[in-house]
Amino acid sequence: MPVRHLYRIALLSTALIATQAFAQRSPDSVTEPEIGQLQDSIQQGCVDRGAERKAPAGEVQEFCSCATEVLRIKVSKTEWQSAVAAAFNGDTKTASDILGKHRDDAIVCKPVQKAPNS
Repeated sequence: MPVRHLYRIALLSTALIATQAFAQRSPDSVTEPEIGQLQDSIQQGCVDRGAERKAPAGEVQEFCSCATEVLRIKVSKTEWQSAVAAAFNGDTKTASDILGKHRDDAIVCKPVQKAPNS
């Protein structure tokens, strides 16, 4: 094969990789495993933040597991797909806004505070 053809193939391969790297994702192209990755990432981010605040590890894990499960139940598949696509496309504000609508649903996960003098 002439060198010129190899050069063209190399350029085509590079162009395809570049196109895929900058391609915009649509929500309907998001897969279940990608949604699962975002959910896992949210839970790990929660655990990491609790550790930064030096909260008791057991309480952090319990809260983060609960909050993530609430989101898995409350956030529709369409919303998850939109959030993943937005994050993939570099629009983290939109991704946060989509999931942020359900933040208050996770209030059921907060530990009950003891009343004073109990």
